[in-house]
Amino acid sequence: MKKAKLKIMAAVLAVWGLLGGQVLRAQSTNGLGGIILAAENSGLLSASNYSFNAYVTYAPTLPKHVGGGFIAIYNVNDYVGVGLGGDELGRFNILSANATLQLPVHPFTFITQTNGILASLATVAIVPFQLMGAAAPLSGTGGTSSGGPGAVLIEDTGGYFQFGRVFGGSLDAGAAWGQWDNAGLYSGKRYHFFVGWSKNLKVL
Repeated sequence: MKKAKLKIMAAVLAVWGLLGGQVLRAQSTNGLGGIILAAENSGLLSASNYSFNAYVTYAPTLPKHVGGGFIAIYNVNDYVGVGLGGDELGRFNILSANATLQLPVHPFTFITQTNGILASLATVAIVPFQLMGAAAPLSGTGGTSSGGPGAVLIEDTGGYFQFGRVFGGSLDAGAAWGQWDNAGLYSGKRYHFFVGWSKNLKVL
């Protein structure tokens, strides 16, 4: 497990190398405008195999309990993705570079019908995933446990259902649980509930 986490963090560092300039510009443009600028300049929006998910965050032990965010992932292949995310929880805002490992499972591939509800089931995928990332605080409490500067570390475990065909891609719905570390008062566990859209390398 430790070796796997080290590999994921290596991928995160590679993403930071690609997105570093955009992250710095986002820090100087506080809030949503900075997040949008970084997303536009990262190249993710022009990729042909990607996913975009918006989520609600619930953090029962943190100073603010309810927030939200987004994540845009470029799928290197069916199992590995790298991307850009943004989170808002009260006055705590971060922009993150992330790497994911996932394992799509297609439990209904035995269905041969081409029409009706059964045909729709044949396209369903169940996708467990592990995400790790590093984030730059845009505002609010971030950095070390004493409130000093530093990258916020992100770790999430979750899963989602992928189903349907919309605009050449699939719909996503799922949940994840994990935590922020090195985020001062906002270090701790939280839960994400998300919906989104994916355009994958592998057509279901």
